[in-house]
Amino acid sequence: DANSQTNMFIPEGPKVLDITASMELPVFFGKHGVFTPGVSHLMVLDSDIKDALKASDMETDETVLSVSLGYAF
Repeated sequence: DANSQTNMFIPEGPKVLDITASMELPVFFGKHGVFTPGVSHLMVLDSDIKDALKASDMETDETVLSVSLGYAF
């Protein structure tokens, strides 16, 4: 389509684009079970990408909560 636009980000050399911090705390139950709540936070560091995300009405930081349940037999 001639009206569509695709923007490409091509960095000039190595760059740190984002950083993610994660934390999980396993809680064991019984002999075989584990319940693991967690939280991760992503931050975009590169100013060009931040500007592009903001222009597209998208978030530059995001927090994700997670839960996992495991059982070993």
